[in-house]
Amino acid sequence: MIGFFKFFLSLLVISSHLNIYPKIPGFSWFNQGVFAVIGFYLFSGFFTSLVLEKKYSLEKKFTLKNYIHFFLDKFKKIAPQYYFFASLTFIFLFFTKYQTLDFSITALISNLLIIPLNLFEFIKLNIFKETYYDGIIPAAWYLGSLFQYYLIAPILYKYKKIKIATFILSLTVFLLAIFNIIPSIFYGVRFLGGGLLFFLIGDYLFELKNKSKLIFTISIYSFFLILTSILLLTKKMFEGDINGPVIFGFLILFPIVFWLTKSKLKKTKLDTLLSHLSFTIYLNHFPIYWIFDSVRIYHKYIFSFPFLRLALTTFTSVILALFVQKLPFLNPKPKENIFTKLFHKFSTTKK
Repeated sequence: MIGFFKFFLSLLVISSHLNIYPKIPGFSWFNQGVFAVIGFYLFSGFFTSLVLEKKYSLEKKFTLKNYIHFFLDKFKKIAPQYYFFASLTFIFLFFTKYQTLDFSITALISNLLIIPLNLFEFIKLNIFKETYYDGIIPAAWYLGSLFQYYLIAPILYKYKKIKIATFILSLTVFLLAIFNIIPSIFYGVRFLGGGLLFFLIGDYLFELKNKSKLIFTISIYSFFLILTSILLLTKKMFEGDINGPVIFGFLILFPIVFWLTKSKLKKTKLDTLLSHLSFTIYLNHFPIYWIFDSVRIYHKYIFSFPFLRLALTTFTSVILALFVQKLPFLNPKPKENIFTKLFHKFSTTKK
């Protein structure tokens, strides 16, 4: 069921980037793309904690080798698809002139490293002359947040007191963003400062057991209910870019994620496939959107209707994703992957 739900969240992101959502002035929580990202954060926190305990045993033995192996293992599973779609996007843009490329060294390095892709408030990520997008694949800013979390997750998993302090700090940054004391969209969601809060909530959903988990679940949900009441009473709910989608998103998604991660429903092959596809269509839908827009498909015939545009984009994204799943250099067995060989050699080299 988790794969089905993650796929659904990816569809919400695609629809938001196609500008398909109710536009109500002053009330922005209908941006379902931001809404969906909260779900991705919660799932990522939960499964990262699960992997650390089951595969790396970092709680029992925290070593530099384990730390490096964990991060590189995550990187080699995600990065090849990003580089593949980024390369295709660059080739398309270079030959079609759909967007005029305007690289800076900083933007080029950031797009290659991936990790800085959510730091648009601090560094120049835009590579286009006429329009502003955060990176060659705009949606890949999420990968920046994800990799930054992977860098600190083993440390937080091992050292519980540091994790508690980090949780409090992240909550503070998030509240400052929600009340628009600092830029909301950056510090509240994209920057790891506020976004880390949701990673850690997902983390605690796995780590805490029985009574402790119940107390945490009730406490954090009650806190967000109180926060919602305060924002509504002070009319802050309708200010900024994220208050609506993030607050309501958490209130809706947290119980679903809690149930799905606790559920003992049997995992099917289709569910696993959809889980993999959800990541791939998240990455590839922007290039597909640009390709269709460049030939004005969206402006012709029946595809001028919003939901038919969504159907066409989603269908094409899924077909491309299914093709990518078959490419051995992007989804191979560990020993067959050139990235795996390189990273494994690096992480096991004796000094």
